[in-house]
Amino acid sequence: MKHLKSSIILIGLMTLIVVAWGSDVGTLNTFSSGTTISSAAVNANFAAIKTAVNSKLDQSNTPGFDVSLNNNPNSSSVVYLSTTTGTISNIASVTVTAPAAGFVLLNYAGYFAFTHTSASTNTYAEIGVDVNTSSTDFGYMFLGVGKDAALSAYSFPVASTALANVNQAGTYTYYLNGNFSANSSTDAGRFTNMQFSALYFPSRY
Repeated sequence: MKHLKSSIILIGLMTLIVVAWGSDVGTLNTFSSGTTISSAAVNANFAAIKTAVNSKLDQSNTPGFDVSLNNNPNSSSVVYLSTTTGTISNIASVTVTAPAAGFVLLNYAGYFAFTHTSASTNTYAEIGVDVNTSSTDFGYMFLGVGKDAALSAYSFPVASTALANVNQAGTYTYYLNGNFSANSSTDAGRFTNMQFSALYFPSRY
């Protein structure tokens, strides 16, 4: 009887652990006072709980995270965009390893600064994320000033989110890119304090 009570207590504790992890255990065998308990029924409960726990320990069900940080505002950490029209510059990159198909949530934030020097030319940047360094297909942002804006230095906070599909297990690299349109190289579009992160999820909850 002592061993039976210990088994029932252990089943209860394991059930609490699984519930805390959000697992689906399914229907377990139940026992009532005065009823003979078979070892097969107890073992079946253990097997069901073991299966549920192991499924939650599978890394393909576990979110993964990576981040690229550029928090130092000194000149060595400033990323300048090319002032050649149509030329895309890479600002940052981040790599995440996906254990299975799923989704990657991409976030970037920081500051974009430039000097507007011409009353006849718009000054602006286009930034976004892609799987290569030559385009800005998603998480896209457009920021800058029109030609009629005051000739002055400007600084804008930058933040955006994008969701990328992952079709199979593997290592994926994402690039934060941008291009700058200005009157001359003296306008110097630049990013500082950039943070770029990638968070893998196995499913869209």
